[in-house]
Amino acid sequence: MASFTLSLFKFNLLFCLFLGESLAKNAFKYDKSGVMKN
Repeated sequence: MASFTLSLFKFNLLFCLFLGESLAKNAFKYDKSGVMKN
């Protein structure tokens, strides 16, 4: 049971990391295109 909780926690952590990274990339992309008008 403890190992299951741990794996679930690790999965959540990875998912949040991935989601945060993609969100940051999108925000950076929009910001860059909005400011620089490349």
